[in-house]
Amino acid sequence: MKRQNDLWITKQENEYTIGMTYELQDEAGDIGFVNLTSLGEIDVDDTLAEVEASKMVVEIPSPLQGRVIRRNEEAEDRPTLLNSTDHKENWLVVLTDVDEDAYNALPDFEA
Repeated sequence: MKRQNDLWITKQENEYTIGMTYELQDEAGDIGFVNLTSLGEIDVDDTLAEVEASKMVVEIPSPLQGRVIRRNEEAEDRPTLLNSTDHKENWLVVLTDVDEDAYNALPDFEA
């Protein structure tokens, strides 16, 4: 697992799942709204998600360049899922077509 910009990133085969770390969840507070990026190409620092929470409103930049192939649409309907500590619930998007060297260059992270 890797970490960048208070996001965790996991790699499974050619898919890279990105979610919010506990630190970002704690800093944001109770999440009441999330707007995820569209499917398709995304560059580093493009907006991955817009989050409105009890303590802050934040635009979350993408840590990697690639193609968004899945979005956590359930979290858009139920934003409180992003407050979960379960990575099966609190993920934001899944990318493919990521430069593996760029992924490997990110700092390691123990969740």
